[in-house]
Amino acid sequence: MRVGLLGGTGLLGHHSAHALCRAGHDVLVVSRTAPGPDSGLPAGIRTRQLDLVHAGAQDLASLLTGLDCIVYLLGPDDRSLHPAPAGRFLQRMLVEVSERVTTAAARAGVRRVVVAGSYFTAWNRERPELHLTDRHPYIRARSEQARRCIDAGARAGADVCVLEIPWVFGNYPHGSSVFASLLFDPVRRLRMAADIPGGTSVVTAAQVGQAVLAAAERGRHGARYPVTSADLTYREIIGLVADGLGRTVIRVPVPGALVRPWPPLLKLAVRATGRDTGLDYAHVAHDVVLQHVYVDAIAARAHLGYPTQGVREAITESVRQRHRIDHPGVDHRPS
Repeated sequence: MRVGLLGGTGLLGHHSAHALCRAGHDVLVVSRTAPGPDSGLPAGIRTRQLDLVHAGAQDLASLLTGLDCIVYLLGPDDRSLHPAPAGRFLQRMLVEVSERVTTAAARAGVRRVVVAGSYFTAWNRERPELHLTDRHPYIRARSEQARRCIDAGARAGADVCVLEIPWVFGNYPHGSSVFASLLFDPVRRLRMAADIPGGTSVVTAAQVGQAVLAAAERGRHGARYPVTSADLTYREIIGLVADGLGRTVIRVPVPGALVRPWPPLLKLAVRATGRDTGLDYAHVAHDVVLQHVYVDAIAARAHLGYPTQGVREAITESVRQRHRIDHPGVDHRPS
Protein backbone atom coordinates (compact mmCIF):
# COMPACT_ATOMS: atom_id res chain seq x y z
CA MET A 1 0.00 0.00 0.00
CA ARG A 2 1.24 3.51 -0.85
CA VAL A 3 0.91 5.70 2.25
CA GLY A 4 1.53 9.43 2.59
CA LEU A 5 2.60 10.66 6.02
CA LEU A 6 1.65 14.33 6.10
CA GLY A 7 3.75 16.05 8.74
CA GLY A 8 5.96 13.01 9.05
CA THR A 9 9.21 14.33 10.51
CA GLY A 10 8.20 14.73 14.17
CA LEU A 11 8.01 12.19 16.97
CA LEU A 12 4.79 10.52 15.81
CA GLY A 13 5.80 10.68 12.15
CA HIS A 14 9.12 9.01 12.93
CA HIS A 15 7.52 6.05 14.69
CA SER A 16 4.68 5.80 12.16
CA ALA A 17 7.13 5.74 9.25
CA HIS A 18 9.10 2.91 10.81
CA ALA A 19 5.97 0.89 11.62
CA LEU A 20 4.59 1.27 8.08
CA CYS A 21 7.92 0.45 6.42
CA ARG A 22 8.45 -2.63 8.59
CA ALA A 23 5.04 -3.85 7.43
CA GLY A 24 6.14 -3.53 3.80
CA HIS A 25 4.26 -0.39 2.80
CA ASP A 26 5.62 2.21 0.38
CA VAL A 27 5.79 5.41 2.46
CA LEU A 28 6.06 9.02 1.32
CA VAL A 29 6.91 11.55 4.06
CA VAL A 30 5.60 15.05 3.37
CA SER A 31 6.87 17.98 5.44
CA ARG A 32 7.18 21.74 5.26
CA THR A 33 10.97 21.52 5.55
CA ALA A 34 13.09 18.77 4.02
CA PRO A 35 14.28 16.11 6.50
CA GLY A 36 18.03 16.11 6.99
CA PRO A 37 20.37 13.16 6.43
CA ASP A 38 20.32 12.44 10.17
CA SER A 39 16.52 12.42 10.40
CA GLY A 40 16.41 8.79 11.46
CA LEU A 41 13.72 7.96 8.88
CA PRO A 42 13.92 4.48 7.33
CA ALA A 43 16.59 4.12 4.66
CA GLY A 44 15.33 4.76 1.15
CA ILE A 45 12.03 6.30 2.23
CA ARG A 46 10.59 8.82 -0.21
CA THR A 47 10.21 12.43 0.92
CA ARG A 48 8.60 15.55 -0.47
CA GLN A 49 8.72 19.13 0.72
CA LEU A 50 5.39 20.98 0.67
CA ASP A 51 3.67 23.50 2.95
CA LEU A 52 0.24 21.88 3.16
CA VAL A 53 -1.31 24.85 4.95
CA HIS A 54 -0.78 27.07 1.91
CA ALA A 55 -0.68 24.46 -0.87
CA GLY A 56 -2.99 25.08 -3.81
CA ALA A 57 -5.37 22.59 -5.41
CA GLN A 58 -2.93 21.65 -8.17
CA ASP A 59 -0.07 20.99 -5.74
CA LEU A 60 -2.34 18.86 -3.56
CA ALA A 61 -3.60 16.85 -6.52
CA SER A 62 -0.04 16.23 -7.70
CA LEU A 63 1.01 15.13 -4.23
CA LEU A 64 -1.95 12.88 -3.45
CA THR A 65 -2.57 11.16 -6.79
CA GLY A 66 -1.35 7.58 -6.66
CA LEU A 67 -1.56 7.20 -2.88
CA ASP A 68 -3.85 4.61 -1.30
CA CYS A 69 -3.88 6.15 2.18
CA ILE A 70 -2.79 9.33 3.92
CA VAL A 71 -2.05 9.89 7.60
CA TYR A 72 -2.67 13.48 8.68
CA LEU A 73 -0.28 14.42 11.51
CA LEU A 74 -0.39 18.21 11.22
CA GLY A 75 -1.70 20.89 13.54
CA PRO A 76 -0.98 22.78 16.78
CA ASP A 77 -1.51 21.03 20.10
CA ASP A 78 -3.24 22.10 23.29
CA ARG A 79 -0.09 23.53 24.92
CA SER A 80 0.63 26.12 22.22
CA LEU A 81 0.00 29.84 22.46
CA HIS A 82 -1.84 31.32 19.47
CA PRO A 83 -2.69 34.75 18.09
CA ALA A 84 -5.83 35.96 19.85
CA PRO A 85 -8.55 34.87 19.55
CA ALA A 86 -7.40 31.24 19.65
CA GLY A 87 -10.70 29.93 18.30
CA ARG A 88 -10.27 31.66 14.96
CA PHE A 89 -6.67 30.48 14.59
CA LEU A 90 -7.52 26.87 15.50
CA GLN A 91 -10.52 26.85 13.18
CA ARG A 92 -8.18 27.56 10.30
CA MET A 93 -5.17 25.47 11.29
CA LEU A 94 -6.97 22.40 12.64
CA VAL A 95 -10.34 22.32 10.91
CA GLU A 96 -10.16 24.03 7.54
CA VAL A 97 -6.77 22.72 6.43
CA SER A 98 -7.51 19.11 7.36
CA GLU A 99 -10.93 19.21 5.69
CA ARG A 100 -9.42 20.66 2.52
CA VAL A 101 -6.67 18.04 2.41
CA THR A 102 -9.15 15.21 3.10
CA THR A 103 -11.41 16.38 0.28
CA ALA A 104 -8.47 16.72 -2.11
CA ALA A 105 -7.21 13.27 -1.15
CA ALA A 106 -10.55 11.59 -1.79
CA ARG A 107 -10.90 13.34 -5.15
CA ALA A 108 -7.38 12.17 -6.07
CA GLY A 109 -8.35 8.55 -5.44
CA VAL A 110 -7.06 8.05 -1.89
CA ARG A 111 -9.25 5.41 -0.30
CA ARG A 112 -8.43 5.88 3.39
CA VAL A 113 -7.55 8.90 5.54
CA VAL A 114 -6.25 8.60 9.12
CA VAL A 115 -6.42 11.83 11.14
CA ALA A 116 -4.30 12.18 14.28
CA GLY A 117 -6.53 13.98 16.76
CA SER A 118 -6.74 14.51 20.52
CA TYR A 119 -8.04 12.42 23.39
CA PHE A 120 -9.91 15.49 24.57
CA THR A 121 -12.59 14.67 22.00
CA ALA A 122 -13.06 11.28 23.67
CA TRP A 123 -13.08 13.00 27.08
CA ASN A 124 -15.75 15.35 25.74
CA ARG A 125 -17.95 12.39 24.72
CA GLU A 126 -17.51 10.71 28.09
CA ARG A 127 -18.09 13.85 30.17
CA PRO A 128 -20.79 15.90 28.40
CA GLU A 129 -21.72 17.64 31.65
CA LEU A 130 -18.41 19.56 31.49
CA HIS A 131 -19.45 21.34 28.26
CA LEU A 132 -15.85 21.19 27.04
CA THR A 133 -16.54 22.30 23.47
CA ASP A 134 -18.36 25.37 24.77
CA ARG A 135 -15.47 26.40 27.00
CA HIS A 136 -12.28 25.39 25.21
CA PRO A 137 -11.47 26.46 21.61
CA TYR A 138 -8.96 23.63 21.18
CA ILE A 139 -11.43 20.89 22.11
CA ARG A 140 -14.12 22.53 19.98
CA ALA A 141 -11.76 22.66 16.98
CA ARG A 142 -10.62 19.06 17.42
CA SER A 143 -14.23 17.87 17.63
CA GLU A 144 -15.18 19.83 14.53
CA GLN A 145 -12.07 18.60 12.73
CA ALA A 146 -13.09 14.98 13.28
CA ARG A 147 -16.68 15.58 12.20
CA ARG A 148 -15.85 17.58 9.09
CA CYS A 149 -13.08 15.25 7.90
CA ILE A 150 -15.37 12.23 8.31
CA ASP A 151 -18.15 14.06 6.44
CA ALA A 152 -15.73 15.13 3.68
CA GLY A 153 -14.63 11.54 3.20
CA ALA A 154 -18.23 10.33 3.03
CA ARG A 155 -19.08 12.90 0.36
CA ALA A 156 -16.06 12.09 -1.80
CA GLY A 157 -15.79 8.33 -1.30
CA ALA A 158 -12.92 7.86 1.19
CA ASP A 159 -12.94 6.07 4.54
CA VAL A 160 -11.88 8.48 7.30
CA CYS A 161 -11.05 7.53 10.88
CA VAL A 162 -9.58 9.53 13.76
CA LEU A 163 -6.95 8.50 16.32
CA GLU A 164 -7.57 10.30 19.63
CA ILE A 165 -4.10 10.63 21.14
CA PRO A 166 -3.28 11.53 24.79
CA TRP A 167 0.07 12.40 26.41
CA VAL A 168 2.80 10.71 24.37
CA PHE A 169 6.21 9.63 25.65
CA GLY A 170 9.08 8.41 23.52
CA ASN A 171 12.22 9.42 21.67
CA TYR A 172 13.46 10.04 18.16
CA PRO A 173 16.86 11.17 16.84
CA HIS A 174 16.28 14.89 17.36
CA GLY A 175 14.56 14.83 20.69
CA SER A 176 11.99 13.37 22.99
CA SER A 177 8.38 13.88 23.93
CA VAL A 178 7.48 17.48 24.73
CA PHE A 179 5.86 16.20 27.90
CA ALA A 180 9.21 14.83 29.03
CA SER A 181 10.70 18.28 28.49
CA LEU A 182 7.90 20.06 30.38
CA LEU A 183 8.19 17.72 33.34
CA PHE A 184 11.96 17.41 33.21
CA ASP A 185 13.10 20.96 33.94
CA PRO A 186 11.28 21.57 37.25
CA VAL A 187 12.43 18.26 38.69
CA ARG A 188 16.00 18.71 37.46
CA ARG A 189 16.43 22.31 38.60
CA LEU A 190 14.44 22.35 41.82
CA ARG A 191 14.45 18.70 42.87
CA MET A 192 10.91 19.46 44.00
CA ALA A 193 7.53 18.63 42.53
CA ALA A 194 3.99 19.70 43.28
CA ASP A 195 1.70 16.80 44.08
CA ILE A 196 -1.61 17.88 42.58
CA PRO A 197 -4.75 15.79 42.26
CA GLY A 198 -5.61 14.29 38.91
CA GLY A 199 -4.08 12.18 36.19
CA THR A 200 -4.13 11.39 32.50
CA SER A 201 -4.17 8.60 29.96
CA VAL A 202 -0.77 8.10 28.33
CA VAL A 203 0.74 6.19 25.42
CA THR A 204 4.17 5.66 23.88
CA ALA A 205 5.20 7.02 20.49
CA ALA A 206 5.93 3.48 19.31
CA GLN A 207 2.39 2.41 20.26
CA VAL A 208 0.96 5.34 18.29
CA GLY A 209 3.04 4.17 15.33
CA GLN A 210 1.48 0.71 15.59
CA ALA A 211 -1.99 2.24 15.87
CA VAL A 212 -1.32 4.34 12.75
CA LEU A 213 -0.30 1.18 10.89
CA ALA A 214 -3.46 -0.65 11.95
CA ALA A 215 -5.71 2.30 11.11
CA ALA A 216 -4.08 2.67 7.69
CA GLU A 217 -4.70 -1.00 6.96
CA ARG A 218 -8.18 -1.51 8.42
CA GLY A 219 -9.57 1.69 9.97
CA ARG A 220 -13.36 1.90 9.72
CA HIS A 221 -15.05 4.93 8.26
CA GLY A 222 -16.33 7.25 10.95
CA ALA A 223 -14.46 5.46 13.74
CA ARG A 224 -12.87 7.48 16.51
CA TYR A 225 -10.20 5.42 18.21
CA PRO A 226 -8.82 6.54 21.60
CA VAL A 227 -5.19 5.38 21.55
CA THR A 228 -4.09 4.92 25.17
CA SER A 229 -2.19 2.23 27.00
CA ALA A 230 -2.17 3.31 30.67
CA ASP A 231 -3.87 5.67 33.09
CA LEU A 232 -1.43 7.37 35.48
CA THR A 233 -1.81 9.93 38.21
CA TYR A 234 0.40 13.00 38.00
CA ARG A 235 2.12 11.76 41.14
CA GLU A 236 3.04 8.53 39.36
CA ILE A 237 4.33 10.41 36.30
CA ILE A 238 6.53 12.71 38.40
CA GLY A 239 7.91 9.66 40.19
CA LEU A 240 8.90 8.13 36.85
CA VAL A 241 10.54 11.41 35.79
CA ALA A 242 12.57 11.38 39.01
CA ASP A 243 13.55 7.76 38.36
CA GLY A 244 14.76 8.73 34.90
CA LEU A 245 17.00 11.38 36.43
CA GLY A 246 18.12 9.12 39.25
CA ARG A 247 17.04 11.69 41.81
CA THR A 248 15.05 11.86 44.98
CA VAL A 249 12.35 14.49 44.64
CA ILE A 250 10.79 16.43 47.48
CA ARG A 251 7.00 16.17 47.12
CA VAL A 252 4.90 19.19 48.03
CA PRO A 253 1.18 18.38 48.35
CA VAL A 254 -0.91 21.06 46.65
CA PRO A 255 -4.69 20.73 47.09
CA GLY A 256 -7.03 21.66 44.28
CA ALA A 257 -8.19 24.77 46.14
CA LEU A 258 -4.69 26.23 45.72
CA VAL A 259 -4.44 25.23 42.05
CA ARG A 260 -7.71 26.77 40.83
CA PRO A 261 -6.87 30.50 41.25
CA TRP A 262 -3.67 30.41 39.16
CA PRO A 263 -4.84 29.61 35.61
CA PRO A 264 -7.21 32.63 35.40
CA LEU A 265 -4.31 34.88 36.40
CA LEU A 266 -2.14 33.27 33.72
CA LYS A 267 -4.93 33.89 31.23
CA LEU A 268 -4.78 37.62 31.95
CA ALA A 269 -1.00 37.63 31.52
CA VAL A 270 -1.19 35.78 28.20
CA ARG A 271 -3.97 38.01 26.89
CA ALA A 272 -1.85 41.07 27.70
CA THR A 273 0.68 39.86 25.10
CA GLY A 274 -1.97 39.60 22.37
CA ARG A 275 -1.97 35.82 22.49
CA ASP A 276 -4.47 33.20 23.56
CA THR A 277 -4.63 29.56 24.64
CA GLY A 278 -6.54 26.67 23.13
CA LEU A 279 -7.64 25.51 26.58
CA ASP A 280 -9.43 28.34 28.37
CA TYR A 281 -7.45 28.97 31.54
CA ALA A 282 -10.57 30.25 33.27
CA HIS A 283 -11.89 26.67 33.28
CA VAL A 284 -8.86 24.44 32.70
CA ALA A 285 -8.24 23.56 36.35
CA HIS A 286 -11.79 22.29 36.90
CA ASP A 287 -12.21 20.68 33.47
CA VAL A 288 -8.77 19.13 32.90
CA VAL A 289 -5.92 19.68 35.36
CA LEU A 290 -7.68 18.45 38.50
CA GLN A 291 -9.57 15.68 36.73
CA HIS A 292 -8.48 12.12 36.07
CA VAL A 293 -8.64 12.38 32.28
CA TYR A 294 -8.82 8.63 31.69
CA VAL A 295 -10.56 7.70 28.45
CA ASP A 296 -11.94 4.29 27.55
CA ALA A 297 -9.79 2.70 24.84
CA ILE A 298 -10.82 -0.95 25.26
CA ALA A 299 -12.73 -1.22 21.98
CA ALA A 300 -10.05 0.71 20.08
CA ARG A 301 -7.30 -1.57 21.38
CA ALA A 302 -9.32 -4.63 20.40
CA HIS A 303 -9.77 -3.41 16.82
CA LEU A 304 -6.35 -1.86 16.23
CA GLY A 305 -4.36 -4.42 18.20
CA TYR A 306 -1.52 -2.12 19.27
CA PRO A 307 0.66 -3.21 22.22
CA THR A 308 0.14 -1.68 25.66
CA GLN A 309 3.34 -2.53 27.53
CA GLY A 310 6.30 -0.26 28.19
CA VAL A 311 4.77 3.09 29.12
CA ARG A 312 6.72 3.50 32.35
CA GLU A 313 9.97 2.60 30.61
CA ALA A 314 9.19 5.09 27.83
CA ILE A 315 8.70 7.90 30.35
CA THR A 316 12.01 7.30 32.13
CA GLU A 317 13.90 6.88 28.84
CA SER A 318 12.34 10.09 27.45
CA VAL A 319 13.69 11.95 30.46
CA ARG A 320 17.16 10.44 30.02
CA GLN A 321 17.14 11.38 26.33
CA ARG A 322 16.22 14.95 27.28
CA HIS A 323 19.14 15.03 29.70
CA ARG A 324 21.54 13.67 27.06
CA ILE A 325 20.46 16.38 24.60
CA ASP A 326 20.86 19.17 27.15
CA HIS A 327 24.12 17.81 28.57
CA PRO A 328 26.00 15.82 25.90
CA GLY A 329 28.77 13.69 27.32
CA VAL A 330 27.44 13.94 30.87
CA ASP A 331 26.21 10.92 32.80
CA HIS A 332 22.42 11.00 32.56
CA ARG A 333 21.97 9.50 36.02
CA PRO A 334 23.61 12.10 38.27
CA SER A 335 24.38 11.17 41.82
